[in-house]
Amino acid sequence: MGVLSWVLLVGMAAATADPVRIAVRSFNIRTGWAPDLWNAWPFRATACLQAIGDPPDGDLSPDIVGLQEVLSFQLSRIRDAFPYYVSVGHGRGDGGTRGEYGPILFDARRWSLVDSGMFWLSDTPTVPGSKPAGASGCPRILTWARLRHRAAGVDVLALNTHLDHVSSRARLDGVHRILTFLRESNVDALPVILTGDFNNDVEDAPEITAVKQAGFVDSYRVVHPDDDDDDAGTFHAFTGRAASAKIDFVFATRGLAVVDAGIDRQKRCGRYPSDHFPISATLELDPRRVSPPPPTAT
Repeated sequence: MGVLSWVLLVGMAAATADPVRIAVRSFNIRTGWAPDLWNAWPFRATACLQAIGDPPDGDLSPDIVGLQEVLSFQLSRIRDAFPYYVSVGHGRGDGGTRGEYGPILFDARRWSLVDSGMFWLSDTPTVPGSKPAGASGCPRILTWARLRHRAAGVDVLALNTHLDHVSSRARLDGVHRILTFLRESNVDALPVILTGDFNNDVEDAPEITAVKQAGFVDSYRVVHPDDDDDDAGTFHAFTGRAASAKIDFVFATRGLAVVDAGIDRQKRCGRYPSDHFPISATLELDPRRVSPPPPTAT
């Protein structure tokens, strides 16, 4: 098939394509080695798995899940529990299995992987274990995946991160590196979903403002603009009560309509799955407003 014929065919299909619903979740699952006594990983693993995969709207399980603080043995448990999820990403310690992962899970029944990668939020982004500028506690990474919807044939770019917990300078520097990556790499102007634990002190912190100024919307605030920290906070230290401002986010570029968003405060198996609440969003993508992927050369 010639390129012109392909373009005409895709154009006709897109003209009648239904909007694509995308269920997204961001969840800091709490690292598995933390000495949390009765909240340690062995006691809450089942609850955590339920929180990862439970349908946000009572219908479909999440299409895309961004996780934080995941160790290799936790990721193995997640993979075993959800054979239909493919995970993207590696440990931040060595780019292999050492240290915390910031994996992106996607439902392979509805999405296929086009490309993926990760880099360190530092002056040497390809050097494993490198740390961001400023007084930083740990290496920080961005994991990304370009995903294609199997039925609609449209692509989205999913990003997941976990910013520094010590330094506001390092958090802002990390955001600037993420936005630079997008400017340089998203040449097809794909819709972008950014999940993560931003460790911000307040919701209007410079790192959050920078993300919004780059064209992202906070899906939760689109739906719940007036919630205070007690209602919107996502870190709760296993108490069930918000202990800070909302630090977990599902951001989306404006090409993605926000249909719904919420924070999951449920206990499961009699305990909280993590010291963070999972946060979810249902987004809608109109294929008619997205450029189709290029044809495969034959």
